[in-house]
Amino acid sequence: MPEIKTLSIDAVMVSAAAGSTILEAAREHGIEIPTLCHLDGLEDVGACRLCLVEIEGQNKLSPACVTHVEEGMSVKTRSPRLQKYRRMLLELLFSER
Repeated sequence: MPEIKTLSIDAVMVSAAAGSTILEAAREHGIEIPTLCHLDGLEDVGACRLCLVEIEGQNKLSPACVTHVEEGMSVKTRSPRLQKYRRMLLELLFSER
């Protein structure tokens, strides 16, 4: 039986198997996190950075698709800071065509 981790995503308590990513845990509980490079059947590399999330206690933003869940972790998927970064990333992608 796999070890279960309990964490908070957008103030919602969720549980996920140890080794799961934040993106997997969020999707299992109906919490949307935007992605571009995450495709079923392919290994995640966190290349597009659109799935960035804020983790309490960390200054840097982390890609949800490659960051594993930890016990007691508190994650935000929506904030003005994240919205700013996601908008900037999309603008950069569009400017490159």
